[in-house]
Amino acid sequence: MREILYMVHLLATFLLRDCPDTTALGLRYTPGMLPKEPCEEKGQPPSNGDPTIAVVIPVYKGARFIEAALDSVMGQSLLPSEVIVIDDGSPDESGAIAASYGERVRVIRQQNRGMAGARNAGVRFARSTWIAFLDQDDRSEEHTSELQSLRH
Repeated sequence: MREILYMVHLLATFLLRDCPDTTALGLRYTPGMLPKEPCEEKGQPPSNGDPTIAVVIPVYKGARFIEAALDSVMGQSLLPSEVIVIDDGSPDESGAIAASYGERVRVIRQQNRGMAGARNAGVRFARSTWIAFLDQDDRSEEHTSELQSLRH
């Protein structure tokens, strides 16, 4: 997971280094993502100076997996600032299961756009400094968020 977060950071650094209009890429600059002055955009993370982590979980036909994935995120030693589940037009109960977690999980529903489209949507809706991706059928280790926050 740490390697994925680092790769996302490197890619974002390369793509967004001059803070262009990123809507064509389906991405949004988030302050703290790069070591420069932030672009003026909506959805800024909390301004207390601490890095924040969003976990984005795309789901499609994942009703049998999503609860275990969410429980693993909720069982972190350091809870992420936000958990975003992108219901990618799933015909099963995936979105409803995620919504049953209440305010702890934000569920975004969209037409099916595939894994990349769902991840991009999660990036667009995230307000945190850092973004971690978790697949619907994966589990997050207990100290993942804590280790990711130390990396900053």
